[in-house]
Amino acid sequence: MWAVDRWAGLVGGEGADSVPANWMTACADCHTQQDVEQEGRVGEILAHRLRLFADVFLGDRVYALVEARSDRGHAPSRGSIRARIEQAYLRVADGAGSMGVQAGRFASPFGAYALRHGTVVDPFLRPPLVYDYRTIMNRSHAPVGGAGFLTWQDWPELFRLPGTLPVWDVPYQWGAMVFGRLGPVDLRAAAMNSAPSSAPDAWGLSSERLEHPSWVVGARMKPSASIELGASYDRGPWLEEITAGTIQPAGGMARSRWDFNQELVSADVSFARGPMMLRGEVILDRWEVPNITSRLTEVGYDAEV
Repeated sequence: MWAVDRWAGLVGGEGADSVPANWMTACADCHTQQDVEQEGRVGEILAHRLRLFADVFLGDRVYALVEARSDRGHAPSRGSIRARIEQAYLRVADGAGSMGVQAGRFASPFGAYALRHGTVVDPFLRPPLVYDYRTIMNRSHAPVGGAGFLTWQDWPELFRLPGTLPVWDVPYQWGAMVFGRLGPVDLRAAAMNSAPSSAPDAWGLSSERLEHPSWVVGARMKPSASIELGASYDRGPWLEEITAGTIQPAGGMARSRWDFNQELVSADVSFARGPMMLRGEVILDRWEVPNITSRLTEVGYDAEV
């Protein structure tokens, strides 16, 4: 029996941990131009991605960007085609563009993946696991305690869907950022309206979320034409409204979901020479979880050649 709502990372659908054989056959038949009937539909697979950009310049110092996108959703799944505004921000900078401020909806400056996502130096179909794979951290359930938390892994059909990953692919959140250059180092500091691990439904404009921001700082430098180094830090609340369990008081003090922070530190390096590129990143992730005394820690990393 196939369980419902199993997810392969951020790609949703039905089935167990592996794809059922009849799905694989259907996909192969579609790609060989044969008619296939799957759940009452006949035809080929349609999985498009459309991105439209509008750039607006007001003199040499004011710049605005709006990006509209159409695809199968932030977390791709079968179903209707969706359209949305991915980015919409205003930037005011100096004449050289090396120092300024921007506000609106844009990609979080945490980590290295957002900088190369969708570019020619991002050749893989899926992002690194730390940006793609759900953990047993649950943003809407308060565990009874340490033992109860660990047993979540025994019921993936219940807890996998709300499971939280360290960084959700490329989170496009509302916020404000200042940026500048100090010698050879590019610096950024931002206040975003949700944590990097938050799901797309938490990225919308909300005054309550902006009152409890996630703080991000980052730095990048290129000591040579072939080498680039980067580091970033983020800290902010990560829980959503608790739908199961209760948050127990700590030291006699009542606590809300805004009192539980996710803290991340990342470091990355890339080397390029001719047709070869080497890239690696390490992310240290620490979570404050309701009803558990110690902060839970995990380490994610990736290496690409």
